Amino acid sequence: MSTNPNILVAVVDGARDSSLTKQLLSLDLCILSDSVSEPGSNPDALRFGVGESDLSRPTAEWVWIHEHPSLSWIESRIKAGGRTILGASGARELNEEALQLHDGISWYIDFSFCAPDFSIDQAADILAVVLEKAGHNSEREQKKLRVVALEALTNAWEHGYGGDESQKIHAIYRVGLDGFHIEISHQGLGFDVNDVPDPMAPENLLSESGRGILIMKNTLDRLEYRDGGRKLVGYKAFKK
Repeated sequence: MSTNPNILVAVVDGARDSSLTKQLLSLDLCILSDSVSEPGSNPDALRFGVGESDLSRPTAEWVWIHEHPSLSWIESRIKAGGRTILGASGARELNEEALQLHDGISWYIDFSFCAPDFSIDQAADILAVVLEKAGHNSEREQKKLRVVALEALTNAWEHGYGGDESQKIHAIYRVGLDGFHIEISHQGLGFDVNDVPDPMAPENLLSESGRGILIMKNTLDRLEYRDGGRKLVGYKAFKK
């Protein structure tokens, strides 16, 4: 198999004998150096690519992978210029297609989190940092999209898991020139969105139920729930 020469992967806390390393080597990528200290972070990263000259490529061109990422590490990678970040990647099968998500223009942030690194606010802040870096829409719209992430994450935690921080939430943020894509999923209790009371109905004006979904519907161009309500998928187009 001939691997795309544009695939560059940096595995933080990577070990030569790890299953993740074996998957990358099976894609005809090679370890470019034994261990290169990652700028701005204590752990070392194993870097994979086609040729040693790749080591000089900028941060934005690398796919950053961490099997046990903290939310602060993800945020620090984005601030340092990383555009493709995969967290807890040991749980998914890596292939060329998965590693070509980054196109040099868009941001793709894919991570899971739970206690002890649990923070709904920080998970939403990760999106805020991406939107600020992308700069494709107004500051007001960026704040509204952060609220969307906050509501989606809060619903997953509160309604899916009953507030149990030990349970895992999976988040995907994709930000490109055309718009914003979000996926929030969990393995807790599901629901039927059609059963959620209308918060604008006179009898529900004093109730908090359904207000988060209303906020997201009014902000996004598309919003849907899949897997029995356990997965939220939304999209917002950016104004040209």
